[in-house]
Amino acid sequence: MILQLLSPEDAKAATDYMLDKEREGKLQNEKVHFFGPENQLSYRSYQDPFFCDLALKVQPKIEESFGAKLYPTYTYTRLYKEGFILGPHKDRPACELSSSITIGYGGRSSPWELYIEDDDENEIECLLEPGYGLIYEGVKYRHWRYRLDHGWQVQSFVHYVMIDGPVYHEILKRKPDFDFSIPFNDFQIIGDELSMSN
Repeated sequence: MILQLLSPEDAKAATDYMLDKEREGKLQNEKVHFFGPENQLSYRSYQDPFFCDLALKVQPKIEESFGAKLYPTYTYTRLYKEGFILGPHKDRPACELSSSITIGYGGRSSPWELYIEDDDENEIECLLEPGYGLIYEGVKYRHWRYRLDHGWQVQSFVHYVMIDGPVYHEILKRKPDFDFSIPFNDFQIIGDELSMSN
């Protein structure tokens, strides 16, 4: 489902914040990326306090629309540039319920398309203007983007698990509160074991 999660003013402030971080050299550039070398013009900010606050701000709207109480796990914000491809994939258990929120874009007349499969594995195109987010079960449905052929886009991913859901108690063992100082990327649950992978 698509939902307006941020006001235009909040989306603009978040875009400016991310672009300022790029100008100041405070974003991480991935020279080697899982989806291939053509994706090196992507800049990320993991568990940034600004976007952690954003995740907490939009959480009540997501809970109301999804009909479940949620626990925030982590945030990931990217500045995508021309050439990036997001291959079809499903998410790790920490992303039981997520929202991909368009923060802002430039050098193009419309937002970069996001695709997700439905229950019958049909391709559904989602166009998310700034402030709008797709709420989805990333561990259940594949999602992807085709090549960004021009312009740039800032996208923030806010991830949650359902309180008292199948993943919740395992996550509490690893991360007792929503503290951006605790590293939390690339963790997986394998059987009854919680493990980190690089």
